[in-house]
Amino acid sequence: MDLPTHFLSGLAIGLIFSSRPEIGFMVGIGALVPDLDREYWFTGLASAGRLQPGDRILDLGAGTGRFSRLAAEVGTVVAADVSLDMLSRARGKGTFPLVRADAHGLPFRPDAFDVTLLVMVLHQLADYPRVLAEVARVSRRVAIATSDMS
Repeated sequence: MDLPTHFLSGLAIGLIFSSRPEIGFMVGIGALVPDLDREYWFTGLASAGRLQPGDRILDLGAGTGRFSRLAAEVGTVVAADVSLDMLSRARGKGTFPLVRADAHGLPFRPDAFDVTLLVMVLHQLADYPRVLAEVARVSRRVAIATSDMS
C-alpha cells in the first residue's frame, strides 16, 4: 500500500483516509470482525506509520484498545485515552500500560515514542495543530486513520 507521507516540524505524517460512507460502518463492525481490523485498518496504519518490530508506539485515543492489541504484536505500546470508561474497556486486551491523557497536553517526555497512532479520533479533538504539536514532541512519526475530515 503506497500512502502519502508529509512532514510537519520534523514529524512524519502518514494518513489513511476514506470518504466512502461504508468505511465508518466497517470501523464500527471491526470489533465484531477481527480480521477487518487486522487486514484492512492495521495493515494501513503499519504502512503509514512505517512500523518496525520493536517500535515504541503510542495509541492516542486508544478507546477500547482494539488497535493497541494489534500494535503490541509489533512493538511496545502505551494506550492513552482521556476517558476512564474507554481505558477500563481496554483493560484485558493486552499487557500494555493504560494512561489517562488528553491529546492536547500529553504527559510524556520528548521523543518517548517512535510512532503515534490516531485511529478515528480527529472528531474528538478541539485543536488539531496543538495535538499535532504534542505528537511531534513525543514521537517521530504518526499514522492517522479517519473517515471524517470535516
